[in-house]
Amino acid sequence: MTKKHQSVERDRLIMSGLVQDLQKDKYLIKLDNVETMVQCTLSGKLRQNKIWILLGDSVDIEVCLNDPTKGRIVRRLKSQSE
Repeated sequence: MTKKHQSVERDRLIMSGLVQDLQKDKYLIKLDNVETMVQCTLSGKLRQNKIWILLGDSVDIEVCLNDPTKGRIVRRLKSQSE
């Protein structure tokens, strides 16, 4: 890894939340610990493995510290109905 890549990894924060709204390629995630909404996309591994994200799913997201209103979904945990 280069030093530039290591510094980029430190600028990210992993949080969990619930999927509130689905749009074409964007998801609105309501964070568990804060009453804010984050607009997210899917990470490359989720797209590659064709993981479906549905309303009410609990997910882990990666949020950039520079722009906390945008992020990406890195893991689907479970559905609320399960």
